Amino acid sequence: MFDVLFVLQVSPELRLEHVSESIEEFTGYRAQEYLDDSSLWVNALDVRDREAVLAALNAAPAVATHLTLRWSRRAGGTVWGQQITRKVVRPDGSEAVYGAINHITEQQIAEAQAGLDGRYSMVADDASDVVLRIDPQGAIEWVSESVRGVAGWAPTDLIGRNAGEFLDDAGRLVVAALAPRVLAGESRSGVVVRIRTPQGAGRFVSLSARPVVDEGTGEAVAVIASWRDVDELVKARLEAESERQILRATLDAQLDPQVVLEAVRDDHDLIADFVVVEVNPAACEALDITRADVVGKRVLSLGPQIRHSEQWELLLRVVQDRQPLILNEQPLQPLRGGRTRRFDLRAVPVHDGLSVTWRDVTQRHQAAADLAASEARYRLLLEESSDMVSFHVPGGAVEWISPAVQRVLGWPPEEIAGTVLDLVHRDDAPAIQAAQQRLLAGEESAGARFRMRTRDRGWRWLEATARGVRDEAGRVTSLVVFSHDIQEQMDFERALSQSEERYRLLAENATDVVYRTSLDGTTEWVSEGVQKVLGFTPDEFVGRNGRDLVSPEDREFVDRATAEVLSGERSSARLRMPTKDGGTRWIETTIHPVHDDDGRTVGFVGGWRDVQAEVEAEQELDSRARTDELTGLANRREVIAQLTRLLAPGNPRRGHLAVAFCDLDGFKAVNDARGHAVGDALLQAVAVRVRDCVRAGDTVARVGGDEILLVLDGVPDLAAATRVAEKVRETLGVPVMIAGDAVPVTVSIGVTMADIHDDVDGLIARADRAMYQAKQAGRNRVVAAT
Repeated sequence: MFDVLFVLQVSPELRLEHVSESIEEFTGYRAQEYLDDSSLWVNALDVRDREAVLAALNAAPAVATHLTLRWSRRAGGTVWGQQITRKVVRPDGSEAVYGAINHITEQQIAEAQAGLDGRYSMVADDASDVVLRIDPQGAIEWVSESVRGVAGWAPTDLIGRNAGEFLDDAGRLVVAALAPRVLAGESRSGVVVRIRTPQGAGRFVSLSARPVVDEGTGEAVAVIASWRDVDELVKARLEAESERQILRATLDAQLDPQVVLEAVRDDHDLIADFVVVEVNPAACEALDITRADVVGKRVLSLGPQIRHSEQWELLLRVVQDRQPLILNEQPLQPLRGGRTRRFDLRAVPVHDGLSVTWRDVTQRHQAAADLAASEARYRLLLEESSDMVSFHVPGGAVEWISPAVQRVLGWPPEEIAGTVLDLVHRDDAPAIQAAQQRLLAGEESAGARFRMRTRDRGWRWLEATARGVRDEAGRVTSLVVFSHDIQEQMDFERALSQSEERYRLLAENATDVVYRTSLDGTTEWVSEGVQKVLGFTPDEFVGRNGRDLVSPEDREFVDRATAEVLSGERSSARLRMPTKDGGTRWIETTIHPVHDDDGRTVGFVGGWRDVQAEVEAEQELDSRARTDELTGLANRREVIAQLTRLLAPGNPRRGHLAVAFCDLDGFKAVNDARGHAVGDALLQAVAVRVRDCVRAGDTVARVGGDEILLVLDGVPDLAAATRVAEKVRETLGVPVMIAGDAVPVTVSIGVTMADIHDDVDGLIARADRAMYQAKQAGRNRVVAAT
């Protein structure tokens, strides 16, 4: 009869599954304490015996092991026992050790103590693991023969050398950190390091280490270590981990949500639920959860309502039948509630579970529904539209035409279907074919005007715009044509064309020039008469702005006339236009607005009349009215008008205005002695001299028989005006040659400045008085009056 029975799971994790209650009498610890903390089972062993126990745990299945071991009691002290264990592999793949422990007597304890060290040596030599004894400085004192099979070294190759020499860099760092703790009394196991082989390659081993303690001093005098060959296992794990990382990265990189579920079966081997094994970030985002919220959880605990759904039964069938599941636009309610949404769902069997991927297609489903509704609305609009809408194959045959065709042409829609150009006027067929070719060549849209036969055998004008419906390669797969009834428009355009033709005939045969411009003044048309008036052909004017055709000094008249017309007034203007030979010609123009159907001004029409002769005649008359016929100087009327303007109240130039009254000395004697012809010639010569010696802005006027008045505008003061008068007097002091004779001439001049109170008569009178003072003082002099 055994004192203690136990069951210890070795893999996938170390876990004590059962121990008899009698363990409390053996070690002082209750069975439940061991079950709650499986590490207590190993830690209660004497550190010197743990390596042997670990070797038993790693033994091959079905092999029985017998060990004499020491356990630490809870109350202190050591208890000895003989342990028998056997490892088994259970149906689920896990490994467990079934064991029994018998308490041994004091005599048996002594025998065990005596033979223990010898058995350690034999076990070490016969074991497949490598056992080493290492001194506190790291030198290898002894190593088992098994080192040849594990690492390829002979024991003599290692003894006396530092253990770190046989580790890779990472292993040396691990052992360097581990050694002080083991020497301090700890035992460590399961530390994976990489040892070197004679060929230079590395090999993974599982390292265990415990101290050898001097019972007298209590200090560690050596370390017993073991290397268990786990190279293939570690490499397999690394490879599996790499594959797992790749699979995990692939799963995480998917844009669609995905979860991996494992079936949970009841006692009858029926699927009762699923456990969430894995979930990708897209699924976490879609479900508004974290990975920790669901991994390891049962599906029905997350969403109990799922059990009653049709989809749940379908998922069960995927695992049972081992067939993939494809569902499109399935209505599902989110786990956390909310509005039902539509999903495309895919599920495939994986071992005793399945992988589920889904995609939220609610928007696509709604878009399809909206599209169907939109198509219904558009079809209703097309059928009720006053314009005709038709669909054609690329060759032109009608596939469908709206009911408006019966209202426009009288044909029922079903009688039009399938026709191509049968009802089109033969003169208009080329225009339709050309538009069709443009669409097929890549143009986005094309239009044409054409006549179609009505059911009552007449013709009706239509205007159509066609667009091509293209596939992904850009090929036209069908044509959509919108046709509008323009019969009334064509009738109006025909009448308008006839009217314009009559108007053009009148304009072309008129003696004046008729023109039309756009709203911005660009010349659109001008009659042939322009060539007679200005020398330019109509083509040389078309496209040019009318304002640019006018002499620069008269363009303000064009602007004013245009503004008057735009304000609703009729307007005309006289202005100069350049001729083709480089001159200018006076014309008189009229401007009238052109309005569209909405009353908006869209351009101008008008006429030009050649008034060059009239203007020249008017200028001649005006010149005669303002100048002295004999001398060509301004006459009394003109100079009085100028002075009136200059002396007007508020004129800033009034303070810089002077007049000089000139009277020739002895003119009457010359006229009486030599005759009126000489007198007239003398006056003409005097006029020329005076004009030449005054400033350009000054006015010289003949106001009497031999009286000349100078208007000096812009002189700063009376002294400056006097200097001008003196210059005139000196110029006239030189005799004038007339018919070979030198005729002497002098002049008396009175000069004065205008003041704020002067009027025209007062200013001239003051200058006249000063002139008489010059006469009385001996003539041939200038007198200034203030």
